[in-house]
Amino acid sequence: MIAVKRIGSAGVAVLALVVGVGMSPAYAENPPGVDYSGPQSNPQVVYPEPVEVLYSVGTTDGAVSTKQKKDTTITTLSGDVNFEVDSDQLTARAREILDSLASEWSKTKPSKVSVTGHTDSVADDAHNLDLSKRRAKAVGDYLASKVPGLSITTDGKGEAEPIADNETDEGRAQNRRVEIRAQK
Repeated sequence: MIAVKRIGSAGVAVLALVVGVGMSPAYAENPPGVDYSGPQSNPQVVYPEPVEVLYSVGTTDGAVSTKQKKDTTITTLSGDVNFEVDSDQLTARAREILDSLASEWSKTKPSKVSVTGHTDSVADDAHNLDLSKRRAKAVGDYLASKVPGLSITTDGKGEAEPIADNETDEGRAQNRRVEIRAQK
């Protein structure tokens, strides 16, 4: 019986609080100077410029993906499909992808191309930086041999700019990549 009284008292107290707040005149109207009648424009709020991705495509084998952002096309080559492990030698699949890209660029040559290599964090920093630079150079040299007069710069970032978690196999696979940025 005592337990029932305590629960009953607590229930009555909560009910009184809810009913009291629900009936409070303070909640019946908007605070002075505030209009909740609909969306309002606030000139003090600064919104960031949206990043416009015009399209994004990839291959079923994960070898390449492409994004179009304004006047820049970003083509990302997977390190796992396009290079042998710990190597800067292009695979046949990589050459096939780069041939397709070069064919497109022969028609509409980009004004500027940058190639950046990236690695996972498995080896030491110096090794990863060197490997990423060699992979970027291999891609850049191949494209330059296919599209005469193309302005290409290459660089490697090693493990410094991961796009995924280096603690998982999937994350490390995403981080092993070469990005090709072509500006119109």
